Amino acid sequence: MQRRRFREVCEQALRSGAPAVLAPVGRRILADQLTPVLAYRRLVAEDDRLAPSFLFESVEQGGRQGRYSILGARPALDLWVREGQAELTDRRAGSVQRFTTADPLALMRTIRGEERLAIPEGLDLPDAALGGWFGYAGYDAVRYAEPGKVGFEQAPEDDRGLADVQFGFYDRLCVFDHARRIVHLVALARVDEAGRIDEAYDQAVAALDAIETQLLTRAKPLAAGRLEIDAAAH
Repeated sequence: MQRRRFREVCEQALRSGAPAVLAPVGRRILADQLTPVLAYRRLVAEDDRLAPSFLFESVEQGGRQGRYSILGARPALDLWVREGQAELTDRRAGSVQRFTTADPLALMRTIRGEERLAIPEGLDLPDAALGGWFGYAGYDAVRYAEPGKVGFEQAPEDDRGLADVQFGFYDRLCVFDHARRIVHLVALARVDEAGRIDEAYDQAVAALDAIETQLLTRAKPLAAGRLEIDAAAH
């Protein structure tokens, strides 16, 4: 999306009463020399091993590859909740908040609830996803929905220390369109006042530049793994 069109979309959304606007800025690159796994390795090559990221693949009818693969790394927000104790990390602002919550899923809606997604017509953007919350709600997340029946006081001893709910808000995505053999790079630009529209656009374009550079940079090769199976035991 060109700057002028971006400005028009954001100004229109702000005039309609939206406190804040999320507008997608996209770019397309050829996927001839990329696979989702290779792209994922390049995206996370400089990150800590346990840093949040994801690669979603789709399969249809049990064996046929689906149309889209979705990749994300370095979320803007990271939400971690265990037994009602929440930790929200804002990676853009460099802040961490700790508090209690009775409903983590409702909390995610509240956190980004003031923002309106503004998608202009006529743009070549992926149908699968443009950004948002990606993560997991584990088995124990049902205890938030049914606290009177299966509250945490009835839970067995936790021997793993994993989060009940862990999600990241990803405002930068790579989306493989296998049917068209292209990769969509998408950055959600956040605008909350008209005077910052150009700044938000420039930040989104810079983010796309950085992602494209990562995808086109050769990753270090991984050491070969070995799988040993005792066939006699099966």
